[in-house]
Amino acid sequence: MNGRTVDDPALSAARAFRKALVAAGIAVGGKAARGTAPVGSATLTAVRSRVMSALVRRMDKISDNFFAEMLVKYLGARIRGAGTTRAGCAVIRGVLAARGVPLAGVRIVDGSGLSRHDRATAVALGKLLVSAWRDPAVRSPFFSSLAIAGVDGTLEDRMRTGPARGRVRAKTGTTSASSALSGYAGTRYVFAILQNGSPINWTRARRSQDRFAQALARAL
Repeated sequence: MNGRTVDDPALSAARAFRKALVAAGIAVGGKAARGTAPVGSATLTAVRSRVMSALVRRMDKISDNFFAEMLVKYLGARIRGAGTTRAGCAVIRGVLAARGVPLAGVRIVDGSGLSRHDRATAVALGKLLVSAWRDPAVRSPFFSSLAIAGVDGTLEDRMRTGPARGRVRAKTGTTSASSALSGYAGTRYVFAILQNGSPINWTRARRSQDRFAQALARAL
């Protein structure tokens, strides 16, 4: 709320609503609390979320980890009836398996990929990128959500010159022990680069990733 994250959104909203009522001179008995509205209760107001493609674009362009975690919980709530990370991750594994993405060596325990228990493979990411490209319903919103080399998002300050600028779209991935770059070079190539270290040299890792992407763009 107000640009901050909270542990209990429902209770925080109730408290903010109570505070607004009191400020308007309306007497409110009792404290704010969570509960279930009775059947037939009147809706006072509603706020509609942005469409999913816009949320994914925000998440991917700037690598918003909070969005990623919340979208995973949403998947769990929508598909499995439980708004938890565990349920959402199960949905993701099911979708990947249905799309033919090899899951050997893959472990998904959160939405952001920040957990040290997460595992990914270049083969799985490459297959995922191909699957997204071949799906007419997914291709456009997914492709447009990725950062553009030298132009915007997490790649705004990378590959500002050379053939990759404006022609490579990719998602970055960074932790204290890993660095990754996966995406598309034009409409011809998909690539997935995962580098590990303890700790990893981010500068050298990104330079090698950029050189690889430049080579692919040069071959378009």
